[in-house]
Amino acid sequence: MNKLFNWVAIAGTCALLAACNAGDSSSSGQPAPSGFKVLPADGAAIVLWDQQLGVNYWLFGGQTSALTVANVLSQPESKLINGVTSPYVVTSLTNGSVYSFLMNANTGSSKAGPATAAISVVPVASGYTWTNGSAMSAANIYGQTFNAGTYLAVGAGGSALTSTDGTTWVPQSTTTTQDLYAATYTTALADVYVAVGANGTIVTSPDGVTWTLQPTSGVSTANLRAIAQNGSYYVAVGDNGTVMTSTNAYDWTLQTPPTTKNIYGITWDATNLTFYAVGQGGLLMSSTDGWQWTTLTNSNTADLYSIATGNSVYVAVGANGTILQSTDAATWTPQTSSTTENLYSVTYGSQFVAVGGAGVALNGTTTGNSWTASNAQTSSDLRSLSFDYYRLLALGTGGTNTLSY
Repeated sequence: MNKLFNWVAIAGTCALLAACNAGDSSSSGQPAPSGFKVLPADGAAIVLWDQQLGVNYWLFGGQTSALTVANVLSQPESKLINGVTSPYVVTSLTNGSVYSFLMNANTGSSKAGPATAAISVVPVASGYTWTNGSAMSAANIYGQTFNAGTYLAVGAGGSALTSTDGTTWVPQSTTTTQDLYAATYTTALADVYVAVGANGTIVTSPDGVTWTLQPTSGVSTANLRAIAQNGSYYVAVGDNGTVMTSTNAYDWTLQTPPTTKNIYGITWDATNLTFYAVGQGGLLMSSTDGWQWTTLTNSNTADLYSIATGNSVYVAVGANGTILQSTDAATWTPQTSSTTENLYSVTYGSQFVAVGGAGVALNGTTTGNSWTASNAQTSSDLRSLSFDYYRLLALGTGGTNTLSY
């Protein structure tokens, strides 16, 4: 999994700084790190570079637009961090403030060598300003997941694409032409990407590049619409109440359907150790084990497509702008959404955000009971939303992709 690190403040001495200074490069022979990039995020900055085996990296930072190795200790929020690995996410930054970063490296006991040029970024709260990227493919994108600095997007015709920054995407071959609707990743189980889709399709990959079609024929041929995991097993759900479970992503068990309705979305609440699923006709269900389900009382009859939890609040979204909010997952209250477009995906990052048809994007604060529109910079349907790298990434029809941070 991607390691997220808080700032580590070092009240350095002149001797320590000198050991990391570019002026000591003669003892290292290690050039400045290549491929050095810094991306802004929500209260954070994402640092990436071409990491080499056997090389130790130093990251310098501060709240300034004019950072150097020599002046780093005199800057506000001065930071000097040893032993970083790419990607490295620097958190606890102030949105709206300018930060700069640079890096150098050393091998063995040698002192650090030449530094990269400094790069400045301004962290910005996510969900308000969106940047629409070039179409990632001609295919409609339905689902996404993230691991160790790599985004994976899946969609129509078995399409799959990977990205390290959410803006530049590389098409991959999944060995299937079936539509893929959702994906997940966890190191706690099979340590692979798992994508599910039409006609019971399940494909796996260790890296998002090489894919294997799993032999699930005879288990279920129902469309699989969503997948989640709790660190012990995967739960895939789909049409006609289909529920399938696996402890290794390769061997799947078809569970007794808890409903005859289509199930469109599922999430795992790590706080209450419970799966929550949503679906056709206002379906809301919960399960602590993934195969024994309880239907939750709900007066809403609109189809629900996605559910998210955060800040001890639950939010489900669906057809015709439907938003339901709950503080206990038992009583669900309809919210005003200011749109009649279908809302296909909701997530919780620094607040609740939902996206849907015709490029609709809504901010729901941290409570999920007050929603306002933002401009996602697209009129395409947005079908999938995530908050990884402290950034919102929305994907949709025709390869639409738009970032907010």
